[in-house]
Amino acid sequence: MMTRQEPAPKGRKSGLAIMAAAALAILLARFATGTDLAARYPLIATGLFVWIASDALMLSLVARSPDRKPSPSAVIGALAAAALVVLLSAARPVRETLAAMPLLTGALLLLVAVQAGWIVAKVVSGFRNAREQRIEAAFAAVLPAPLLRFAQSEIALLRCLFAPPRAQPWIPQGASGFACHSQTAPMLWVLLVLQAIELSVTHLLISHWSERAAIVLSLLTAVGIVYLVGFIRSLRLLPILLTAEGLHIRTGLLMQRFVRYEDIAEVAAFPPSEAVNAADTLNMAVLAWPNMIVRLRQPLPRRRHLRARPPLAAIAFRPDRPDEFLVALRARLPD
Repeated sequence: MMTRQEPAPKGRKSGLAIMAAAALAILLARFATGTDLAARYPLIATGLFVWIASDALMLSLVARSPDRKPSPSAVIGALAAAALVVLLSAARPVRETLAAMPLLTGALLLLVAVQAGWIVAKVVSGFRNAREQRIEAAFAAVLPAPLLRFAQSEIALLRCLFAPPRAQPWIPQGASGFACHSQTAPMLWVLLVLQAIELSVTHLLISHWSERAAIVLSLLTAVGIVYLVGFIRSLRLLPILLTAEGLHIRTGLLMQRFVRYEDIAEVAAFPPSEAVNAADTLNMAVLAWPNMIVRLRQPLPRRRHLRARPPLAAIAFRPDRPDEFLVALRARLPD
């Protein structure tokens, strides 16, 4: 469910910049350990790589923590992440040095094991304490907000993928659902067939040049097919909703917007192209022309991605039965 969105705060942008700087420092150190100089002095290269990975992640943690005072669990997590980076991404000179120094390797593995044990304990605690939403609570206990949103989206995708073939749309109690998939889903199934053909042809052609490249491209295409199937199924399982609080516009797992009834200034069917293509209109119809538009009383700010966009003043979408939907929505709007 999505409500009014505020512009990304400066603190979030600075946090991303700090994380990017730490990742860049570790990446440069990793490249340095693969040089001839590192091969001549492997012990020094190993010490520097471990130090840079640990220092970069610790400084990033301190800079992002409230009052520059990270919690003990966060410190252990940062050190365990540094140990994991060293163990998984080390160049050959560093790997050989670690193999010759079992105490150092054991210390790194111990950090990873401690952090893994803490995560497991928090997950188990989340399952015990939250009866209604066990999986979400478990992930929320151990993941930061961006990763938590990603985990929730992946869980929703899996639910759509493994739902029974004839499962009824997921409509909460007290809400009315309106389908929005009859025009879009058939075209997406055709796209899915074309993608499957592309998978076989690409693998056949690329394999003559490089078997590994063919496997990588095939895996990427297969993942795309899985996501596309999940999205197609979500169009039917996640209809547009009229709840007690407001209008919940959904385009499967792709887009969601929630608008309270008192925030709706006007609703109209079959909007003209000028209204749909306006810069302050969000078009939530996929592969089909929208047949419904909702205008807002107060424009909503939108997140800035590559360029600034005007505040959101209208939302266009496509229910399968626009006349029935229009009557039901107008009946719920305040006078």
